[in-house]
Amino acid sequence: MKRIPRPEFSPEVSGECVIVGNGPSLTPALLDSLSADTIAMNRIHLIYDKTDWRPTYWFNADLSSNYYFKQDLEFHASQGYPCFVRMDILARWIAGYMGVITPEDMVAMLENMWPIDAGSYEWTDEIVAPGSTMASAIRAAALWGYDPIYLIGCDGGPDHFDPNYDEHDTGGRSAEEFDEMLNKAFQISFAECWKRDIKIYNATPNSKIKGIPCAPLL
Repeated sequence: MKRIPRPEFSPEVSGECVIVGNGPSLTPALLDSLSADTIAMNRIHLIYDKTDWRPTYWFNADLSSNYYFKQDLEFHASQGYPCFVRMDILARWIAGYMGVITPEDMVAMLENMWPIDAGSYEWTDEIVAPGSTMASAIRAAALWGYDPIYLIGCDGGPDHFDPNYDEHDTGGRSAEEFDEMLNKAFQISFAECWKRDIKIYNATPNSKIKGIPCAPLL
């Protein structure tokens, strides 16, 4: 039987997109006020019980939540919105179910999942390749055609990480080193967006992130 390749995900979009980080400034009221398409990431579902808002797309390119990634992927795949998962994380998830569920059930769970390769992006260098869900989301929004792009819940700074953040979650990086890496990713993302005449702004109040200009949501 000839294999039919899955078509590349290419939504018809126009106008602005709001990319939702998981920083402490994020509130249910802010999420409920959003009307534009949104991209959320990682453990955003921890706020779902406080809001009726749900994202248009969900991204995961970060194994820092490695204790939960299997359950998180399964949960988001069941929500109905397209999910984009770093290729090696998705492979771990699939391997965890081999011999446990039927191939039909596996296919059903994968219907809303799309692999992303964080190491092959045209504007990603090796300093930001291992991780950064935010960089993956910005790139996707830009290449899909959203303009402008706004960031919320992107507080930045090494102190914004969860209290349980530690070295075994980050490949040996400290919170400070990881913050520096993320700032580098933001700088690259900003430069590449503006090179393509795509406007991108950080709409997070008092954000410590460097490399992207700040502006309020319109």
